[in-house]
Amino acid sequence: MSISVRQLTQPTDDETRDATRVLHEAFERKYFLPALGGDQSLVEPFLLAHVKATVIGGQLYVAELPGTGIVGVALWFGPGQKFLSGNEQRDAGWNQTMNVLDTACQNWWDNFLSLADTVPERLYGPGQQQASYHLQTFGVLPQHQKKGYGTALMSAVEEKAKLTSSDVVLETMGEAAVPIYKKLGFEVLGPEVIKTPRGEANAYCFRKRTGK
Repeated sequence: MSISVRQLTQPTDDETRDATRVLHEAFERKYFLPALGGDQSLVEPFLLAHVKATVIGGQLYVAELPGTGIVGVALWFGPGQKFLSGNEQRDAGWNQTMNVLDTACQNWWDNFLSLADTVPERLYGPGQQQASYHLQTFGVLPQHQKKGYGTALMSAVEEKAKLTSSDVVLETMGEAAVPIYKKLGFEVLGPEVIKTPRGEANAYCFRKRTGK
């Protein structure tokens, strides 16, 4: 069965909810749970804030299966775009989540967002993350993983990046994803050690050059 990937430029409310649900399930309902104070009820709204911010300032891509609907989601930010770069993005759910966290979690997120800027600046080079197609978050429903949907979500934007010879970049924490992205042809940069609510973790940057 062929894999359908498309960009949702003006998603309906149902599509936005479906994309959020897919990410929620893909991350086993635990996306950044410790940094959300362990409050399970905040995880899905937090992911919804990511999806809405991407619709406002980035590029929302979905992989679909006929008769099933959305099974994979990728939140991309193209050259000149940046996650949480303005008040409209932050007011689409991010600020509301931050406001209900305790001070320790709020401080952790402030530090994390700072590192999300400084670490890529060091590893990619000044300004290179924002000059690239940056993958903020992506996931595929567990029952549809290892069937090509994740690769299709990556390839769709890689083809777009080739048109302008732009790099494709992303960042992760921990070693689990390193062999996956190496297999997909990404250069591995790092690690750099950062503090998390559960202790220290290795942060990695990945880059694929599409230019000749």
